[in-house]
Amino acid sequence: MKRLLSMTLAGTVAMIALPTPPLVTPAEAGPRVKTNFTSVRRGAPARPVRRPSRQIDFFDLFRPPPRRGRDAAYPGGPPPRLEVTSPRARNRQPARAPVLGRAVYFPPEPPKIYTYKPPATVVLRGRAKGGAEGVMGQAIKAVFTSGVSPMRVTAANRKAIMQFYAKRNYRPVWVSANGIGERADGVLKVLAAAGEEGLDAAFYRIPVVWESDGDVNAVQGDPARLARFDVELTAAALRYAQHASGGMIDPNKLSSYHDLKPRRVKGAAALKTLAEAAAPGKWLRSLHPAHPAYAALKRELKRLGGAAEEAPLPPVARGPAIKPGGYDPRLELIRRHLRKKGYLKDAKRKVAQADLDVKVHQVSSDAVSNDSPLIYDERLEAAVRAFQKAAGLKPDGIIGPATIRKLNGRRGMTKEQKVAKVRWSMERLRWLPRDWGRRHFLANAANFQLYFVQDGVIAWQTRVVVGKPNYQTSFFSDEMETVVINPYWGVPQSIIKKEMFPKLLRDPGWLDREGYEVRNAKGRLVPSSAVDWASYVGMKTIPVSVRQKPGEKNALGRIKFLFPNKHAIYMHDTPQRHLFKRSARAYSHGCVRVQDPLKLAELVTGMDRPTLEAKIASEKWERMQLRQKIPVHLTYFTAWPKPVGGIAYYGDVYKRDGLLKKALSKTKAAFGISG
Repeated sequence: MKRLLSMTLAGTVAMIALPTPPLVTPAEAGPRVKTNFTSVRRGAPARPVRRPSRQIDFFDLFRPPPRRGRDAAYPGGPPPRLEVTSPRARNRQPARAPVLGRAVYFPPEPPKIYTYKPPATVVLRGRAKGGAEGVMGQAIKAVFTSGVSPMRVTAANRKAIMQFYAKRNYRPVWVSANGIGERADGVLKVLAAAGEEGLDAAFYRIPVVWESDGDVNAVQGDPARLARFDVELTAAALRYAQHASGGMIDPNKLSSYHDLKPRRVKGAAALKTLAEAAAPGKWLRSLHPAHPAYAALKRELKRLGGAAEEAPLPPVARGPAIKPGGYDPRLELIRRHLRKKGYLKDAKRKVAQADLDVKVHQVSSDAVSNDSPLIYDERLEAAVRAFQKAAGLKPDGIIGPATIRKLNGRRGMTKEQKVAKVRWSMERLRWLPRDWGRRHFLANAANFQLYFVQDGVIAWQTRVVVGKPNYQTSFFSDEMETVVINPYWGVPQSIIKKEMFPKLLRDPGWLDREGYEVRNAKGRLVPSSAVDWASYVGMKTIPVSVRQKPGEKNALGRIKFLFPNKHAIYMHDTPQRHLFKRSARAYSHGCVRVQDPLKLAELVTGMDRPTLEAKIASEKWERMQLRQKIPVHLTYFTAWPKPVGGIAYYGDVYKRDGLLKKALSKTKAAFGISG
């Protein structure tokens, strides 16, 4: 019986082990085509593809049957697939090498938004070197050796303060044995008024005075407390000087989009000036920005601080367009909106509430006098035109739906929110150079506008498109050097990797059809279809360069303006003209797209428009070097002066106000300051 069973099994296995014919899917079997030598199928190789014999053992009898359909042509299962996840998923996963059949991720990029780390702080205590002069000198030296002062400072400032006092044999700067000197009074007044400059006055409290409920006279007559007062006032004045000259925080710790060089005064130099200046308080005030915008923000801060919370005006109702000379009961409310926004300076006119509620068809314009607030007069027309121009509308003087929407604006902003935006804008001004240049460009990413300023006056402005929230336009200053006509677009690696690469994995010839040039690592021009894109999965950088030829479809349009920087950001034209019609314009990859690039070219090159248009029409690439470089400031201000006066408030498209608020809070905590 055993012998019979073994013979049966051997025969069965022998039959199963016969070579299986190659499996061909219906898709591989195309229509038959006659040839002179053999019969082949279109799309199939000339020779049949022989697959290795599939050896099946006894246990294959008990396995499930093979799958049918698309995967049936592969005895070992479906072919391996290369999976590429979305950029968001890639950032959440660790880097992996390319593996067939498994998800493949790009190496994670460093974060763009940082977790703000305030400076490390220490107490005013250390080894006091050198001798001390007099009773007050001994008392001041004891302040350092005992660590009696709770005031916290940075390690660099502690070193500067202790060296400063050691060089002067610990002689006091602000006091004497008789009490507090006059020079200290001016500094105390400046520190007390820090809030008027948009600074946080809590940073500059004198602990020994604060312990006495703010009574500075409480330290008089006590050498130990006078010594503490002298050291703590020196530390507070130094902190104020550094904040006024360079800001309360380090902006470059907020994100990689901040690339600024605040000129904060050095500790040793500031202490020397404080000790030698006849009016140190006046010197401290001089450290604040002298820009007209800073003065306007300071006035707005004072106005908001002294003004009661204003009830928001009701929105202007929709209705037919109002033309100059016409009558409309909504005009009184429109006047109030324009007065509040600073565009209408005439005295308020009284009108009965019934006039505000009356319907247009209920009152005839003949029954209203020419000086009525319900008549659209010339003074109101001038205010409307100014408002329309500032709001980016056509200044035609017609009060239509778009003008009414802009008048109603963003609703619900409280006085506290406005105060915060003003203070944050004043802080950002401290990060910028004190001299912006007699002629310069200012781009504000928060209000999507570009200004050309000459001798302190806005000579020209235009709409711009700035970077998306995930491709933000950076905050920095540089100088415009070059103008390029009919430019090529060198595609940045970030765009190649994040946006083009997934398409190229599916369709390697996509760049060829779109008119791009591809060069390999050796700089040779190669077809996109000839590049093995899949071999670059998982690499930090893709070793090819891609650029777009000049033309109507070029992403840079017909002209670009270069101010070389590490962010590869510049200004340029764009074929996507429709985006300038939108109120919020954050759509680029970081560069600044200009609505009127020809006017910008006229301003920087001195050429007239026909000459520039002729150069563009020639289709020739041309690079023009500017004889005089022009400063460019790419900024971000959510509160900024309006050309007609007053302050305009803007949305926080990049959420940078929140980052700044957190950084200031962390900095206060690091210095042990509450409230």
